[in-house]
Amino acid sequence: MRTITTLEGNSQRLDGGAMFGNAPKALWSRWVDADEQNRIALSCRAMLVQEDGRNILVETGIGAFFAPNLKSRYGVVEDRHVLLDSLADVGLTDADIDVVVLTHLHFDHIVDVPYLVFVGWIKERKNRLQIYGPNGTKDFVTKIIRPPFQQDIESRLAHGKDVTLLDPKVYEVLQANQFLLADRYQISSAFMNHAGIPTLAYRIDVGGKRIVITGDGVPDEQFPEFCQGADLLSIECSGTSEFLSRQAWGSWHIEPASIARIASEAGIKAVIIKHLVMEDITGDREIGNSMAKQIQSHYGGEVIVGEDGLTIDLG
Repeated sequence: MRTITTLEGNSQRLDGGAMFGNAPKALWSRWVDADEQNRIALSCRAMLVQEDGRNILVETGIGAFFAPNLKSRYGVVEDRHVLLDSLADVGLTDADIDVVVLTHLHFDHIVDVPYLVFVGWIKERKNRLQIYGPNGTKDFVTKIIRPPFQQDIESRLAHGKDVTLLDPKVYEVLQANQFLLADRYQISSAFMNHAGIPTLAYRIDVGGKRIVITGDGVPDEQFPEFCQGADLLSIECSGTSEFLSRQAWGSWHIEPASIARIASEAGIKAVIIKHLVMEDITGDREIGNSMAKQIQSHYGGEVIVGEDGLTIDLG
């Protein structure tokens, strides 16, 4: 069976003024409540792709690896690793993840990487973890595992722990092409335009099914060809065009009309929208459904609004 599941990760609170850009608080406070520090609640999620005998995790979220001052600065809410709770809900642990795929290196997408690497090793993972990501991923993984945990590592090695499965195999995806070909699946990449940093979308072909997963960003004109015939496109939908036009960071993200165009041109069977920033910022829990209807007005396939724990069976 092949499934794709959304997983809740740690959440955070960021300054409402920064998130809404030019919109004054008198306006945006009508839609969402701010705390005493003027911060609004935001969620960070990952996506799990499963096929027989293999678990692929796309993104790891913001995690809980923060010193108290940084935890406060970035408004990380929970003290525990929520992603691990979400994995447990589907019967997995960190040691069960075979492949981690990172779309880009913004901190709210990657902070739980060291937990998966280090604690998965302690829990006796069976195979060496593989991590794929954009330019800079090798440097990030090296520095986030060693030296921060070097004393702990040396202590465990001195007591007989096998180092073989500690360091993951890290692969940087530097070109838009097929970069992983296995017995039962292959993964290819395409570049996205997001905040001036290397950002990737991934296409997974497995068992006659095609899944395309984006992180953040705006795709180029060749993206419909990259998605051609996909059974499922999981794509960010941060807000309506009107909403994004009012945000300082709005040009980093895609709006419903462009998603509809891509899905129609590529002949995609179903679309799942995620990264619903507008929902978090405005507090309007119907905005996801509203954007889904905007997409459906120009696209004949199914549109699904992502939610925590949602599992889609691709057969």
